[in-house]
Amino acid sequence: MPVIAFVSGKAAPGVTTTVCALASVWPRAVLVADCDPAGGDVLAGWLSPWLAEGWLRTDVGLLSFTTSTRHAGRATRECLRPHVQHVYAAPRVWLLVGVRDGAQSSSLGEPGWARLAEALTEMSADTDVLVDCGRIGPASPWPVLAAAGALLVVAQPTFRGVAGARAAVRALDRRVDPTGVGLLTCATTSATRTAREAARALELPLVAAPRGLTRSPLVRSARSAAERLLAHQPQVEQPLVSGGSEGSAPRVGMPG
Repeated sequence: MPVIAFVSGKAAPGVTTTVCALASVWPRAVLVADCDPAGGDVLAGWLSPWLAEGWLRTDVGLLSFTTSTRHAGRATRECLRPHVQHVYAAPRVWLLVGVRDGAQSSSLGEPGWARLAEALTEMSADTDVLVDCGRIGPASPWPVLAAAGALLVVAQPTFRGVAGARAAVRALDRRVDPTGVGLLTCATTSATRTAREAARALELPLVAAPRGLTRSPLVRSARSAAERLLAHQPQVEQPLVSGGSEGSAPRVGMPG
């Protein structure tokens, strides 16, 4: 299955929540790569209870990967595996921890993102990959976005949300193949447009449109979106991974 990347425009929250919701209901093994250049929130948000309990680590992730591959001619999935961690609370999920802030992100540079794009693309041959790329901007992980087989713009169906998404779409059109770009709207209590109206305004195919803000509708919508993303993708054989036990040490390094 191709790498699926998620981005948003200005004034468009929801990328990290969308990626985490999808990962939590994904029906097979999935790697969540936190590539938000402004600072990742997957570990600090969704997974913070397990971080606090010591079941996840902050020193293993995107930074350790880029450091260890700095002099590599080419980064493979075998280079990436030692830097991802198993998520105890979600047995099918593996995590590549992101950077803490923009200063850390700047240390990666274009070569670092390019090596990650290579490794993620190769990893996607046997493991589904969801990438949180945060809000679009000059510091975005452009090599990762360009390598993604599907690129979803996350936006709220409001006038402000559509305006921000339109700017993001224009930026993407200049740097990536537009045929792989789609829209995923996120739930809001202040919608001024329907999801389909937003998709028409942006001239993008609508992939999914969650309809509620409470936990159950969000989970149902995430499951529906996951099914739609997987519907026309080839099935791959994946190793089953059992969850850890209470009090177990962090599980670092994805098996081959």
